[in-house]
Amino acid sequence: MTKCNTLTKKTINEIETLKGEYEYIFCTNAWNVVFDKLSNEIYGVSNLVDIFKSCNNVALIISDPSNKYKRFLEKKNTQLPNNLIFINYSHDFIDVIKLSDAMIRYTSTDGDSLSIHETLFLRRDVVATSIIERPEGCILFSNRMEIENILNTFCKFKGSYVKYRYRDNIEKILRLYRKLDK
Repeated sequence: MTKCNTLTKKTINEIETLKGEYEYIFCTNAWNVVFDKLSNEIYGVSNLVDIFKSCNNVALIISDPSNKYKRFLEKKNTQLPNNLIFINYSHDFIDVIKLSDAMIRYTSTDGDSLSIHETLFLRRDVVATSIIERPEGCILFSNRMEIENILNTFCKFKGSYVKYRYRDNIEKILRLYRKLDK
């Protein structure tokens, strides 16, 4: 079992149960329920919950340390399917990534996401919106239909998307700093 310092034994057991019941485990994260200037959820969790209701072979772990997303969905009377769990206490998202097959970054606005780099470094798949330039190896989508097609492909061909080996760029960065320092 992968070492996870910030997840409770109960959460690890819930994730292990998901892994036993579903072919592919995705994760996503959101620090709060926030909206962009067009009133879209920045982290797209409501859309993901809705999408995963119709996915039979995949599951989703939602990293929600504020616990606000789950309460937001409950206020909207959103029925939560059995193939997802919320982690609603403070934890390191990298511990969730380690127990997942892939990470979804379903954002309406974004910067250079650290969690994408962490996921690629751990040689996990990344499925992300194409709203900004993403690192090599990300599987990009621009709308809900595209992510649904990607999830269906994962259901049929587990692991076929793994195509990129994340390169550690520390040496390149150090060489650049040394060159600039001269």
